[in-house]
Amino acid sequence: MQKLERKLWFVMLVSTLSTMVTLYLTESAGLPRLSEMSLSQGILYFLCFGACWKLFSFGGWLLALCFHTPAEQR
Repeated sequence: MQKLERKLWFVMLVSTLSTMVTLYLTESAGLPRLSEMSLSQGILYFLCFGACWKLFSFGGWLLALCFHTPAEQR
């Protein structure tokens, strides 16, 4: 785990984006709301959430890497 992934603001941003995208994808797929899901549908929801979490986490890490300026070049 990188230092960036331990920051509270980064975790909050990634979890919020992952939740919103997961809810959108599951509703688009025709799955019911989380409170009405069966066990197999809940497993699909959490697999989708985990994939979205990794996607946004990698995107944030890549963005930070692209805009990071090393100290010796400042």
